[in-house]
Amino acid sequence: MAGIFLSYRRDDSGGHAGRLADDLKQAFAGDQVWRDIEAIEAGADFVDAIGKAIGSCSVLLALIGPRWLDAKNAAGERRLDDPNDFVRLEIATALERGVRVIPVLVGGAIMPSEPALPEVLRPLSRRQAHELTDKRWDYDAGQLFDAIGKLPGLSRRKAAAPDPAVITPPPAKSQGMPGWAKGLIGVIAALAVLAIIGNMMESSDPDPAVDQFVERAVQQMNQGVPAPAPLPAATQAAVPAPIQPAAAPVASAPALANVAGSWMSPIGDRYVIQQYGNQLQVSAVDAAHQFQLVGQGLVEARQVGMALVHQGSGITMEVHATLSADGRSMHGTVYVPASGVTDNLVLHRQ
Repeated sequence: MAGIFLSYRRDDSGGHAGRLADDLKQAFAGDQVWRDIEAIEAGADFVDAIGKAIGSCSVLLALIGPRWLDAKNAAGERRLDDPNDFVRLEIATALERGVRVIPVLVGGAIMPSEPALPEVLRPLSRRQAHELTDKRWDYDAGQLFDAIGKLPGLSRRKAAAPDPAVITPPPAKSQGMPGWAKGLIGVIAALAVLAIIGNMMESSDPDPAVDQFVERAVQQMNQGVPAPAPLPAATQAAVPAPIQPAAAPVASAPALANVAGSWMSPIGDRYVIQQYGNQLQVSAVDAAHQFQLVGQGLVEARQVGMALVHQGSGITMEVHATLSADGRSMHGTVYVPASGVTDNLVLHRQ
């Protein structure tokens, strides 16, 4: 029977793996979930058991916690660099056999960059990641189960019909971010990037000229024409100039990445980036054209930082990003200072 294989490090994400395994067994037939601590019989060959399980599974969920990438063995060497490391073997075997591999980020972890991974695991950096957060675990897990439930060979349990005699009270009013701000975070979180350069922008009243600039950028993206001209001088106050990064020694300065052009998130949000040397001008709009962002940023080698402001509210956010080695994608995080929320972001060049 096809199944779901959980790959994880016990000292990095063991607790999350246990919780996820329990939820998976509620959502899918229990014998479809394969977790090493429960599935391997005493005395069985661990490597052989893993190979057989991966060979019959439909998907491997690679749980990545904050210490997954740099975990070390007793000799102080990074575990992922050991060809016999079980986590490396699990993921490499799945990738080699063409099994669907989904990186699952837990504990606030971010997606490892391609250069940070061993050669056999580098294809993992090109897989769309899914984040599980403790605060919204049920929702995040539900989204993950919806995705893997569509894979061939997996049988999801039918949800029990609600008891009409039981009246479920409406959820308590949130004391945190307003609804539109949560929606904005959802839009930004589906995008991916690392390391902010420059200061957070100060909020300001929305400027019609800035809104028109964003609209022109979106129209030009749809038409496939070059990026729009810089913001009008009258609107420069709405987007303060970024702080110049410290100058690196000329002899060791890496080549400056080209991030100019149109970028899109997996759910259809669009970014237009104009690049002038190491400085960036950015405009963005979500797929439904409900949320508009405008801002500036800097690029240093393949590191990208953007400070953006939401038009109509003045909410600011910081994007930390790393351009992939092939220049086709950016992966990282987005941080909203007003709420303290950090989420993952992915952008693909169009």
